[in-house]
Amino acid sequence: MNNKQEQFLNYILKRVQDGKIDEAQALINENFKKQEAGTFTRADIGEFIPKITMLIKPNHVDEVHNVIQEFAATFSEK
Repeated sequence: MNNKQEQFLNYILKRVQDGKIDEAQALINENFKKQEAGTFTRADIGEFIPKITMLIKPNHVDEVHNVIQEFAATFSEK
């Protein structure tokens, strides 16, 4: 895991509902593995958003969506 991935993981986990941290961490780590393998796509981002939204505390959903959208705007597939 690189530094940016670790920062993203920590950021998200601080905003996850109680009892959902393991699930969120597994979801995020799955995407990190795809990134490292070079197989991560925009479709993966699209699938990630609704899944992670269900795990985020309601008062942080918009904030997390904004961060994910910022990442998606800079993401380029190889």
